[in-house]
Amino acid sequence: MATFVQLGEENPGYDLAIVLNSINSNKPLEQKQSTSEDDEQADAAEFAAAKESALGKLVASKKYNELLSKNFMGAFDKIMALKEIEMVDTVFSLAFAILPNLTPEEMNSFVSGLCTRFTDEKTKEHLTELKLNLMCFMFNMLDATSPIRHTVYTALLKFALATNNASLCMGQEKSVEVWMEAWNLDKTAEAEVHLLISQLCEQAEQFQLAQSYLVKYLNTISTSTDTKARSAAKPHAQRAAIAAIKSFTENPMAHPQYDCDRIKSLSIIQELEKDKEYANTFALLNIFACDTVGKYLDLVKQQPGLCQKLGLDHEQNLQKLRALTICSLGMEHERLSYETLIDKLRVDDKDAVEAVVIDAVMAGRVDAKIDQEKEEVIIHRTTQRVFRKQDWRKIGNKLESWKNNIHEVLRTLHHVHEKMLQRADPDYQGDEEED
Repeated sequence: MATFVQLGEENPGYDLAIVLNSINSNKPLEQKQSTSEDDEQADAAEFAAAKESALGKLVASKKYNELLSKNFMGAFDKIMALKEIEMVDTVFSLAFAILPNLTPEEMNSFVSGLCTRFTDEKTKEHLTELKLNLMCFMFNMLDATSPIRHTVYTALLKFALATNNASLCMGQEKSVEVWMEAWNLDKTAEAEVHLLISQLCEQAEQFQLAQSYLVKYLNTISTSTDTKARSAAKPHAQRAAIAAIKSFTENPMAHPQYDCDRIKSLSIIQELEKDKEYANTFALLNIFACDTVGKYLDLVKQQPGLCQKLGLDHEQNLQKLRALTICSLGMEHERLSYETLIDKLRVDDKDAVEAVVIDAVMAGRVDAKIDQEKEEVIIHRTTQRVFRKQDWRKIGNKLESWKNNIHEVLRTLHHVHEKMLQRADPDYQGDEEED
């Protein structure tokens, strides 16, 4: 019986040689709970034999790459078949301890091969959590700037997705951007990481975060020159557009990942307009970004079955668009008559108008008051659907106007104050007027 006891003062390569020799000769392994004098003598003899073995000579000659890539990987299936999970973990820990002795090229080859074996489709259901833990351990022991970390991380995310273990990989999202900057990834590789995180979040039912990373993916791929990657992004672009269209209760100011106009502005989204398969999705997104109920009804009339095909609810679409239409009208008029709203909202009666206003208020889209006696809606505040350069100019002009008005008020107050002082003291000469 071979027992594994790591001798701290010796090279861990010899300990790995002992383990691999035992596995290759089909000797069972066990963790030792305590040691006696006889055990120590047996361990010493076993250690000496390991040094003289073919694997021990590889360690002595510092041929660590051959030890790992040929001998360790050659015993991979037997290692994974060990009865005790703790022993499997121990064997891999020994192998990982030797990794710093490899060149970057050798390490990349070994780590990539190990990730391939861990994520093999045929054995993915075997020791799933252990494989995830081992990949995490391998990731953490690699240098923070090592691009090999990217290889491990993407393999880890893909394996978690494939085995429905997304929840085990959550919580590191805030560090990802820093990691990717250190790895110096190209735009296509960076986009892939964003997409994988989005899919993990969706599987973990963290839908807001999933949409956020999906939009990050689209934003990144929009700057990529990889035509194949851009083409592959179109189904994901459609998915992001549909999620934004479906969203009603999410305030786009607080959750920009649901802002139809921002999403529409991405170049990868705009490419949908020229693609016959996705053109109707883009047209629908454009309507929700800046158009009216009437345009929507015209589109669904021309394209029957569009909502069902995209997984959208026609009545919910109308509810959201009517609220958004009130936002647009409220930007232009402080008071809106029932008659105008019945026409613009495409509703049948006054009760329907009031219901739409209440929905818009409840969703935080507008702050309004219904005056049933005068049959009008008074808009106090509204969410602007589209905000572009000309809107910034309008704000700038308004602020400049306020500044000038305040300046005039201060000038008037100054004159009044001067006159009061002169009346109180005829000898008062007055101060120079401040600008």
